[in-house]
Amino acid sequence: MTERYTQKELKEYFYEALSMFNEVLDTDITPETVIIDFFTLSNGLAVYRSFCEKYFPDRYEKQHEAKGYFEFMGAEAFVGDKQYGVLIRSDIDFTLGEVLMIFLHEISHLFCTKNEIDGGDFYDKYCMGSGEEDGFFNAGYAV
Repeated sequence: MTERYTQKELKEYFYEALSMFNEVLDTDITPETVIIDFFTLSNGLAVYRSFCEKYFPDRYEKQHEAKGYFEFMGAEAFVGDKQYGVLIRSDIDFTLGEVLMIFLHEISHLFCTKNEIDGGDFYDKYCMGSGEEDGFFNAGYAV
C-alpha cells in the first residue's frame, strides 16, 4: 500500500537505508556527511537551484530547467569534495519498499562516484550517448 511520508520520516528512512548500505560496504557516507533537502513538484527547480548554490555550485545543470523535469524524479544525489547531498521528493506516494529502493539507489550513486569512477561524472561517463531517456533509467545500474 502506498503512503505519503513526512520529511522527518523520509529522513529517518534515508538513514536506515544508509545504515543497511554501510553494513555491507562500510563507506565514509554518514548522516554527518550527507546534506538532505526536500522538494515537491511545484518547488523543485527553486529548491534545486538553492541547494546547488549553497552546497554544490558546480553541479547545477540547465536541463533541470526544462518543463516537467522534476515530474518523474524521486530523489537526486550530489557529490562534492567533502560532502554528499540528496534532494528527496516529498509529495508523491510510495510503499516503504519503494522508498528504501530509491534511497539505496541514490546512496549507490554517492558511493560509485567516489569509489568506482576514475574522475568525471557518473551520468556523463556511464549514461551519456545512450539518450536522455536511457540515462534516466540506467544511471543507477550502469556500473
